Amino acid sequence: MSYSNFGKFVGRLPGAPLRAPEPVLEICRRLRKAGFEAFAVGGAVRDVLLNRPAADWDIATSATVDQVEFLFRDTKQFTLNKRTVTLIFDGSSFELTPFRGSLPTIEADLALRDFTIDAIAFDPENGKLLDPEGGKEDLKRRLIRCVGDPISRFKDDPLRLMRAVRISAQLGFKMEAATLEAVSRCTSLLLEPASERIRDELVKTILTQKPSAPLSLLVKTGLLSIIIPELLEGRLKRQSHPHRHTILMHSFITTDYVPPVMHLRLAALLHDVAKPRVRTRSDHRYHFYGHEKVGAEIAALILDRLKFGNDTKELVSTLIANHMVIYDSTWSDGAVRRLIARVGLDKIKDLIALKRADMLAQGADSNRNEANELEKRIESILSKFASNGLEPLKLKGSDVMEALGIAPGPKVGEALTFLREIIMDDPALNTKERLLEILLARQKKTPR
Repeated sequence: MSYSNFGKFVGRLPGAPLRAPEPVLEICRRLRKAGFEAFAVGGAVRDVLLNRPAADWDIATSATVDQVEFLFRDTKQFTLNKRTVTLIFDGSSFELTPFRGSLPTIEADLALRDFTIDAIAFDPENGKLLDPEGGKEDLKRRLIRCVGDPISRFKDDPLRLMRAVRISAQLGFKMEAATLEAVSRCTSLLLEPASERIRDELVKTILTQKPSAPLSLLVKTGLLSIIIPELLEGRLKRQSHPHRHTILMHSFITTDYVPPVMHLRLAALLHDVAKPRVRTRSDHRYHFYGHEKVGAEIAALILDRLKFGNDTKELVSTLIANHMVIYDSTWSDGAVRRLIARVGLDKIKDLIALKRADMLAQGADSNRNEANELEKRIESILSKFASNGLEPLKLKGSDVMEALGIAPGPKVGEALTFLREIIMDDPALNTKERLLEILLARQKKTPR
């Protein structure tokens, strides 16, 4: 049997019986045939109950890790931290974890889970649910509530503080009062998890449909002061027209307006991070001279602290450093090409997306139109890739040295830079013959 279509279970029709993907059913059957208990648990069960697409199916079992590994020795698998066994079926993964708690029972396991809506167990063989913590009722009430004592649950794993905020945003649920109060009281616990875990949870948070909501909740609960304290410098900091929001809220709303792509959301969130540090006031207006350059440097430090990869840091920093480009219709095609060359072919469309979101968040309709016009001109240039002025020079350094009779050194680089500027304005000149003519003509005019 092929399980390739079960990586994301699409839920169920209203009124239809609850069911799990075939691999989950087969895993539970094999475990029970061997004398062990097994239940589907966690977010996938919750999502199917909400008729949402479900992925990442987890199975809780009375078997130990060693017993699971032996029982499924014919299946591709790997074990993380000697705690969870992941089985692979046609590219889809299913995690098996032994029951937690002092007693090897599903009830004891569910009592240690984070939120009631994630503490529902499902028996895929008979279709029955086990819900000792009242998760189904909280699903109806659209409520995020900790299992048992909230502070104890957060002490068990402080990353649950961020999960509470993120899941409430993903589902559009409210946080139960005692749980919300506990999040605020336990903020300092977030100093404990590894930066990589905080990073991963932050990414999930900013990739929600409207990240300004959970980001605002991170501020309200105090969690943002642990994750990215630099952003809080913009709280209550006003800006001048056309900005309608404080620096911090403008950054959050900009994040709403870019597509849900990690590096774009990060760039939007951090694009004005330096504004509070460079803010000045004159002529009854606030000014933020050079905030894009300083912001790129601060963003790189933040991303480094959160253990983002070098590619992400470079991409986000470049977008932030260039987001203040001010375009008008008098720009020549050469000026547009120079912008593309400075930012990079692989980043220019992302820059336009960030620029447009920045304008939307401040309510500047005219500048938004300018972003649209610039995007059209960029697309027009890029559509002519064979002669758009951005392709490599048809002349190499060795050709320059031979034509000018010079040795390797700075003059070779200067000549190539001069020629690149030439073809920015007139791409048709990018042939070896024409470039050599231009280079030799320049040499004759240049005083020795």
